Amino acid sequence: MILDIKPSLIQSASGFKIKLIFNDEQLIGFIGYMIKNGIIYAPLLGYELNSPNAKGIYRMISALKINAAQEFCGPLDSSAGASSFKRNRGHTPIIEYHGAYIVHLSLLRKIMWKFMIFVVNKFAMPLIEHRGL
Repeated sequence: MILDIKPSLIQSASGFKIKLIFNDEQLIGFIGYMIKNGIIYAPLLGYELNSPNAKGIYRMISALKINAAQEFCGPLDSSAGASSFKRNRGHTPIIEYHGAYIVHLSLLRKIMWKFMIFVVNKFAMPLIEHRGL
């Protein structure tokens, strides 16, 4: 099977890039990624799940993500996906956390951040955990 990985002509001014994987002239997979705040995110990927080569195609798409991070010399957020998608592939979804440095902010902004943290921890997280999202 000869594969040709081509950058797509569909690239927006925002830096979103799409790479396509072809077998002869047939599209068999794709990945869409972008660099935001110095981190590579790959929220789009696709391939035919019922293909006999589905696992191999998924591995090639994953390798494209890693290659993009190596070319960019930056970190890769590899978890940009739905939990059900991860479960279907035998992975365990985990909750992601992000940090915010707020020491330098005004009192009002600190209060806003602390309120948001309270709401997320008290209501959103229990709901996410309960629903397995």
